[in-house]
Amino acid sequence: MTQAQQDRPEDEPGEEQSQAEESQHTNYVPGSAADPTMRQGTSDMGGTAYYGPVSSPEERNWSMLAHLSAFAGLLFPFANIAAPLIVWLIFRARSDMVDYHGKRALNFQISMTIWIVLAVMFSFVLIGIPFLIGLSIVSIVWTIVAAVRASRGDPPGYILSIGFMR
Repeated sequence: MTQAQQDRPEDEPGEEQSQAEESQHTNYVPGSAADPTMRQGTSDMGGTAYYGPVSSPEERNWSMLAHLSAFAGLLFPFANIAAPLIVWLIFRARSDMVDYHGKRALNFQISMTIWIVLAVMFSFVLIGIPFLIGLSIVSIVWTIVAAVRASRGDPPGYILSIGFMR
């Protein structure tokens, strides 16, 4: 113990405690539930994040994996839904951030599966072929974009996603 720590009364918060408290109050995603300016409540349709403070790189990694695991669908049928579902089911109770990103990844993958099935049905009359190509590109690009955003702690911002899970 240093001399300064010995001279300080026990009930006074130490420098380490005040720094930890300060970083705890400033380490949040703007627009999230932890943001002091957003205490009144916001709508899910606003595109803002609803998870608390981003405290761990592990949370960001699992959130990113929830998005990237959808690429398993390139190898196995419907694994684009099953893989994010597995990540979400395992880690949703441990982290609000993984819960948030897992739900968004599942919504997007279920939506894209529906859109692609519709495009395949319309491809018999040749109108669905351009849509099928476009949807495939959108699915790949936005999955990567959402994974990068999750690694930064930002909301995924998916397009063409139907809100099955809120």
